[in-house]
Amino acid sequence: MTFTAVPVSDADMPVAAKKGGRQSNEPAIREFLSNVEPGNWYEMISGDDDKGHPVNRVTQIRKIAADQFDVKTAVLETGKRYRVFVRVASSPAPQ
Repeated sequence: MTFTAVPVSDADMPVAAKKGGRQSNEPAIREFLSNVEPGNWYEMISGDDDKGHPVNRVTQIRKIAADQFDVKTAVLETGKRYRVFVRVASSPAPQ
């Protein structure tokens, strides 16, 4: 396979496509996390029949929860769907 390089002026560039797709899950994740109180695990139940989350959402939850929360998962379908449990992060042991 080969590719051809052809110069294109700014005037000839196509209009950028609108970003579409779904609404961000971030506000809902942040709202859920704001209700998590210290001392208990909370299950983050989705609206799906299996109550689980796809891998990409689990990754998003972990990123948003960062250092403030502990996140554990339970496999529903390996590599695809997981139940998610969250708690306020345990304090690190003093050094």
